[in-house]
Parts: sequence; structure tokens; C-alpha cells
Amino acid sequence: EHVSFLPIVKAGVAAFDSMDDEDIATLFDAVDSTPGAEAERLLEELKQKILAQPTIGPETAETLERHNTEYDKAL
Repeated sequence: EHVSFLPIVKAGVAAFDSMDDEDIATLFDAVDSTPGAEAERLLEELKQKILAQPTIGPETAETLERHNTEYDKAL
């Protein structure tokens, strides 16, 4: 039986402001590996939230690089 992780990743993106660097990196991987158009929209929303931060932590930066996401924030 197929289990959708979409509700879980939606909740994660909604809770972004209370997450630390490691949680954000893990969430990015989870959203990126979730199939479907809604997950793609969530991934874009998550990227925008990450890029809007004054600094990007090392775990998140490594994840962004692994997923070929451009960013220019000082670590």
C-alpha cells in the first residue's frame, strides 16, 4: 500500500521557523524526495524560506549544494 508523506512534509514546512539547521536539512531532503506537483511547490516554498534567512547553517548549506541549489549567504 502506498503511503503519502505529503502531510508530513507540509507540516514540516509549516514548522520551519522553529527548526534548527539539521532539521531544515533533513526536511529539505524529505520534501525533495516526495513525488508530485504539491511536493514541488512545497520545495520551492522551503527554498524561499531558507534563502530568506540572514544566514544558512552548514548542514543546510551542504544539502543545498547536494541538490544544486544556488545561494549566496555567508555561513
